[in-house]
Amino acid sequence: MEKKIILCQGGLGDHLSLSTLPEEFTKLGFEVYLSSRNVHRNIEIYNLVWALNPYILGFSDEPANSGHAIGIEYTNKPFIECVENNQGIFNTGNKYPKIYREHNLIEVLKDKTILNLESISANYDSVDVIKKIDELIESLSVDKKDILKIKTVQDPNIFGGNFANNKQVSIIDVDYEDYNVNNINEYCDVIHSCKNYITLHSGGASVAAAIRKENTFVIMNEALREPFDINCFIFDNQIYIF
Repeated sequence: MEKKIILCQGGLGDHLSLSTLPEEFTKLGFEVYLSSRNVHRNIEIYNLVWALNPYILGFSDEPANSGHAIGIEYTNKPFIECVENNQGIFNTGNKYPKIYREHNLIEVLKDKTILNLESISANYDSVDVIKKIDELIESLSVDKKDILKIKTVQDPNIFGGNFANNKQVSIIDVDYEDYNVNNINEYCDVIHSCKNYITLHSGGASVAAAIRKENTFVIMNEALREPFDINCFIFDNQIYIF
C-alpha cells in the first residue's frame, strides 16, 4: 500500500495545522507514518498531536511526501481546508485542528474566564495587550474575581536542542490569580472547561480552535494583520481583537 509520510517542524500550532491529515489520508487508502525528521518544540507537542492520533502507524526514515515537505499556499479558504487542499485532500468539511483525546471537565472553572498570555509566535507590546484585555473584560461584564491566568509550572523556555526553540517564550504579566497547569493534558482540560478563554495568537489559540466551539478571544496586533487577512492560523470559531 502506498505510504504518506508527514513532516512537521515547529511549535504546537504548526503541528496542529497538519493534525487532520492522517485520518483523511487513511480514508483515501494510504498508510500514514510520521517522518523521523519531525521537529517539535517539546515532547508534549508530539504526545498530544501525534502519539494520540490513531491513524499514525509509526515513524519512517523514508523521504517525507506530505506536510511541510510540500509548500503550503494560503488562500481565502478556511485555514485547515487550505492545508488539506495543498496536500491533495478535498471536500472533507474540516475547518479546525483535531485532537484525539476526551477532555475532562474541571467543575470549578465552568464560570471562569481564563487568560493565557504566553506566546512565541509573535511579539506583543504588554501595555497594548493589557489595554485590550481590560476593554474585553469590561465588554463581557466579567467579574474580576472570576478571572484566572494560566501559569505553566514547568518553565516553557527549558526546552532546547533544535531550531524550533531558537526564540524565547514571552509571558505578559497581569494582576490576576494564577491557575497552575502541570502538563499539556491539564492545559487542554482548562481550555475545555472555562466559560471564556482569552489568549494571544499562538499555539494556544490553535488548541482552543480544536476544543472549543465559542467564547475564544484572540488578542492580535497590527503585525498579524497580513496572516489574518489570508486566514493563516485563523478559525471561524474564534473572535480576533486588533
